[in-house]
Amino acid sequence: MFPLEGDITLWNELLLYIFNNNKKHIDQFLDWLAYQLQHMGTKLRYAIIVYSKEYQIGKGSIWRVIEKLFGIHNTKEIDIEQALDHAK
Repeated sequence: MFPLEGDITLWNELLLYIFNNNKKHIDQFLDWLAYQLQHMGTKLRYAIIVYSKEYQIGKGSIWRVIEKLFGIHNTKEIDIEQALDHAK
């Protein structure tokens, strides 16, 4: 599979907005995402949680990209309580 050329300006703007212009966090997110695509089937020992108290800021748009990259059968949306519930 070869990468396709295209305009990713909106993606970059969304990441800047979601991660509050924090280049370190954006790079970590992109590295996390790229590693999983480059090493399919390898289990990572951590996950990135994108959380905010505000609604409608673009988290869902990031999620839809992740679903497209990995496929709907390889992704699962959970809420913050499920992510932080260590007892189960």
